[in-house]
Amino acid sequence: MRNQLRNIKIGVICLGLFTSIFAYAQEVKITSTIDLREVPLGKFANLQITLEGANNASEIDVPTIDGLNITRSGTSRNTQIINGQFSSFVTYNYTVLPMREGSFTIPPIRVEVGDEAYFTEEFTIRVLPQGSTQTPSNQNQTLEAQLSELIFMEVEPSKNTLYLGEKMPLTIRLLISDQVRIQPVNEPPVIDSSKILMSPLNLEEFRQTRQTRNNRSYEVFSWQIDITAIEAGDTDLQTQLNMSVLVRRQRSNPGSLFDSDFFGSRMQAIPIVARSGSAPLNILALPDDSNFPGFTGAIGDFQITSQAQPQEIKLGDPITLDITISGQGNFDRVFHEGLEENDAWRVYEPERIIENNPSNGASMSITFKQAIIAQDTTISGIPEIPFTFFNPDLGAYQEVVAAPIPLNIQENAGTRPGAFSNNSSSIQGSGNLLNLESAGSRLAEIALTQGKVYNSLIAFPLKPTFQIAVASLMALSLALVILQPILLPILRRDDAAQREWEKQREALEKEMNQAVRGTDKVAYLKAARNYSRHILGAAWNIAPQAITTAEIKQRLQPSSKYIYEVFTLADTLQYAGSASIQIEPNEFSGKLKSELKAVQETGS
Repeated sequence: MRNQLRNIKIGVICLGLFTSIFAYAQEVKITSTIDLREVPLGKFANLQITLEGANNASEIDVPTIDGLNITRSGTSRNTQIINGQFSSFVTYNYTVLPMREGSFTIPPIRVEVGDEAYFTEEFTIRVLPQGSTQTPSNQNQTLEAQLSELIFMEVEPSKNTLYLGEKMPLTIRLLISDQVRIQPVNEPPVIDSSKILMSPLNLEEFRQTRQTRNNRSYEVFSWQIDITAIEAGDTDLQTQLNMSVLVRRQRSNPGSLFDSDFFGSRMQAIPIVARSGSAPLNILALPDDSNFPGFTGAIGDFQITSQAQPQEIKLGDPITLDITISGQGNFDRVFHEGLEENDAWRVYEPERIIENNPSNGASMSITFKQAIIAQDTTISGIPEIPFTFFNPDLGAYQEVVAAPIPLNIQENAGTRPGAFSNNSSSIQGSGNLLNLESAGSRLAEIALTQGKVYNSLIAFPLKPTFQIAVASLMALSLALVILQPILLPILRRDDAAQREWEKQREALEKEMNQAVRGTDKVAYLKAARNYSRHILGAAWNIAPQAITTAEIKQRLQPSSKYIYEVFTLADTLQYAGSASIQIEPNEFSGKLKSELKAVQETGS
């Protein structure tokens, strides 16, 4: 009897599930939401399209809107059983990034499910000037107000006064109460200030602690980054983070057995913005540097040392001079020309080598390695080498000096002191004067006063040096014949590497040209920088990923302004998140390619 009742119950449940699944398969619903109707330049809105009653959409036709960049940012799935009704939800997330100010309408988006087409509702958003305060939707605004004491951020600068170009460590914290659940955060926090640049922040590199405040327990996530002042004046440091909070849906039937949080179906993700209070920051302009011609923009506290090898040399032998600058500050602006060329020294351009490059304001050092050659045996050593920087703690320019380095330079055996001159009638050397008219055929006697004596003449082909040269040439030819099977594959590999480089260049150029034809200036700058790195890396024989804005400034002439601007604007996008780019990609791209071609031909 019990088995019969159990079988009846199982049959009823299966019948109910089958009926609900059949009903679910017959009814499809499409809903859409956007979290912000007013968005400042540099920020973005989140658009969600939720599909209920189907496992997936066959196609979603997102329109192209001039002035807006709409990109797919992820998909989430949810399943729930309510009052015996089985439902499945698929949510497609999109990021709406404004490219210019104005009012924009996102028309109904066509969503195809099987053979049927559905349309979302129409949205209108207003893009505000950069730095404006965005207005969240009523639901998000209310939720943010309710959660303001449970989820919030803090920003803590290491000081409140900063000089233009100075780099400073900054601590950002996210505090989350134990009473709140959030979805994983996929994007870093940003700082709302156009007067500072923020170094890249890695979400995975955080310090996690726990704190108790006002009798509440919080999980605390801390990041430390560097910021650099790029514009003088007063500003407020305020950070914010886009995230989604999981909140419980209202029960439609509190007494129902099936209206439970089975499969996590009772949770709903609501986008919010966690914000911090503001920290005032005063950015000061640098004082006049006209009395410090060696100042290159280095701001911080630095020391300079130098060393040379070898210190005992023959005249004309090269010396390797290492000039090391260490300390704390904006090392991207630390440059040094090395020892200056003059009558006593022949010098070469120094190579800039980063010895250690820690983040967050820690001490580091850069070495400038330079080849120098002494031009006179009277030189007693390498003179002291200065370096000028601005010390923000003192509010003044400073010059530090590397101590002189003693040298012992000896006469090279291949050189002879004294003068040597000749004319049609006499040869002067070693204090002896010989008359060529009375010398007759006494060539041996004349040679005795001038150097090596030749008592006989030998035919050139019979000279040992000529025979050695011919034998060497024959040996080289034989070696090439023997090594041909080895050398040919190497040459072919080089040819294959060149073809691969050309293939990558064509792909990067195609990507850049496609961005030119579009309206997305952000995508164009990224593509243009990747293309430029590929070309410059081959010209300079370095890895393309290692080419930075500082490298561009050091290597290129001031006339290469379009290459420099590509890297500068791309850095601004990466650090500050600014989307206000005043360039015309079509005209800009042609001039950029011309400058890159010139670098390929000249190497600089």
